[in-house]
Amino acid sequence: MVVNTGGLQVVADGGAPRVITGTARIALSGGFLVRASGAADAVSSGVNSFVTEDVTFTDDASGALFTGVALQQVASGTTNYVSVATRGMFIITAAGTIEAGRLVAANGDHAVVTAGVTNMGSGALIGRSLTGAGSEGFVVVDVHG
Repeated sequence: MVVNTGGLQVVADGGAPRVITGTARIALSGGFLVRASGAADAVSSGVNSFVTEDVTFTDDASGALFTGVALQQVASGTTNYVSVATRGMFIITAAGTIEAGRLVAANGDHAVVTAGVTNMGSGALIGRSLTGAGSEGFVVVDVHG
């Protein structure tokens, strides 16, 4: 898989970025498609007990497990915080040919594929491609969150 050596490339945030912060369960790089991953019952019934460490992220996001795009490189650990954008326009690797305007899904390997019947699990859509690319090229994706 081709990785963007420039790290995360934000094209636009639509004027209203939506970013959440948590800890990195494993080392993450900016631009990785990530998913929430943590222990059950980490949060009580009150906001007064919520702490950032209650939310953790890992990579290999695909389908319904996609949460967002990591905004920076971070090592793993309970004190290593990562910000994750759940909306915005990002340059992401294409896993296969993608035409501009197509709905796309995360493929579990930090890339997107054209959404279709064979990969449309519940919640698999992550956004729409605004540009096209060949396999292992780069596309601008409007991530819907």
